[in-house]
Amino acid sequence: MATLTILARPAGEKPTLLTLPAEVLCVIITHLTPTSLIDLSQTSKAFRNIIKPTRGDFLRRLLAWELLPEFGGIVPLFRARDNALTPPWDSPEWRRNKYACSVCLKLRSHMWFDNHSILRLGMRKPPPGSREAEKLTDWEPLELRDPAARWKRVQQRAAEERELLRPEREIFHRYCNGADNMNSNLLRVDFGPIDRRAAQAEKMLCGTERHKRACNECRRLRGDWNRPNQNYGSLEAPIIKSRQVQFPRGLDRNFPGLVDYLKELNPGAKLSLPDPLPRLFKVWQEDRRYNLWTLHTAWCGSCHQWQELAGLRQYACYPVEKPVRLRAGEGPDINDDDNDHGNDNSSRVTWPSWCNECARTVAPYVFNEQHSPYDFNEQVSNVVIKMAERSLVGLAYQMTFGWTLLHRDFTSGRLKSFADVGLPIVSMLPWDPKCFEGSSGELRSLVFNESTFALIRDQLREIRRFLMEELPADLREELVSTWFKFWLEDYELHEDMYLRMHEVVRLIKEDRGVMESYFRDRDPYRI
Repeated sequence: MATLTILARPAGEKPTLLTLPAEVLCVIITHLTPTSLIDLSQTSKAFRNIIKPTRGDFLRRLLAWELLPEFGGIVPLFRARDNALTPPWDSPEWRRNKYACSVCLKLRSHMWFDNHSILRLGMRKPPPGSREAEKLTDWEPLELRDPAARWKRVQQRAAEERELLRPEREIFHRYCNGADNMNSNLLRVDFGPIDRRAAQAEKMLCGTERHKRACNECRRLRGDWNRPNQNYGSLEAPIIKSRQVQFPRGLDRNFPGLVDYLKELNPGAKLSLPDPLPRLFKVWQEDRRYNLWTLHTAWCGSCHQWQELAGLRQYACYPVEKPVRLRAGEGPDINDDDNDHGNDNSSRVTWPSWCNECARTVAPYVFNEQHSPYDFNEQVSNVVIKMAERSLVGLAYQMTFGWTLLHRDFTSGRLKSFADVGLPIVSMLPWDPKCFEGSSGELRSLVFNESTFALIRDQLREIRRFLMEELPADLREELVSTWFKFWLEDYELHEDMYLRMHEVVRLIKEDRGVMESYFRDRDPYRI
């Protein structure tokens, strides 16, 4: 081994690390962790001259830091068999979760990375006890850092590592492809041993490519999003697919935390979510109570900041809901009179788009030159009211359709023999006389206001009493085995959701300035 320059020890002075032989000192340094290597190099000039840390050494320290709770937050566990994530995306633990970027050498929020950069096997955070989490530094003395020789050693180590991990990789691939349970009855298969075997293989494979991870901003600067089919939006303003989280309704997804903010400003308002939430009538998931929404990270071309997509305002007021791929220069012109915001055009990515801050500061000057005077609060408040009213229509249908089925069954269906009992109950409801479907006479809509809720609840109690006490058991079992069961059990929950959304509309109409204070105080989209 080449000789390193070591300080001589004066006579009578106690020995230190610097007085050890160079060969011994190098062996000690190679047994340090990446964090300890940099710490040692920063203790004195002598150690810095010996170690001479490179950019790769600082990157390996950053990768070690992302595994520490105080710097990187949690280490999530991902199960490839069914894409189960622990903890889930919308849990509080994810708010402080950070990942290392190998380009800018920063620990950034997980929202700065696309899904592949943090969920692919090689890019994930290795769990505690894994091979990558306990890896030591690969430091070598500077005298041994001849580029050609070092590259050969790196290639040799990589080949040896691939050969060592080949059995584990085969196990993990079989697990992901379901080859271990192809001959089993999936309804009775015991996944416990299969999951444990795959977890052991993952500990050997997880996190081996983290040194290639780059955040969305660094990838934008180096042109990754300019490649075809790599991003949504336009090349000037890329939109990157991100996490899938749960929200009760579309208003909560496009304006996260708005209802809670209104509740803080109006403590007496009825804005609490019912517990549990009403079911969503999904055929494949009967007990589903939340909608799954895919988040997107978007680039604001005005302030050059990354935002959550719902924080971008197309035409400075409408949220971008469903991004589409656009080529450079595509997108409707803001002067195009055919772009009616009342239609489905609000679901397209339009150009230009601003974040909330730019919509309040930049957009008024642009629109005042081309259109009538622009009021951000008024425009965004109208959007919130429109979305809330659209939710009210859906909730009204959820509360009405059970009564419609009962009216049909009492008139000409399986409950016709009980018409003398049921029709008086249904007829007492506040039906909207304008809403009939053709000539069938089916009542389709109820009038919901403060004066009718009590009457509807009274009639609902009568229907429940009739079903439980007067209806034969076999007919009752047939009736509650359909979607009617969900309506009967969750009616009060839908009513609470309706009242909550109605209260949102009332508060926004009373105070149009609350939206500006909401964006200023909360800024829920800033990454």
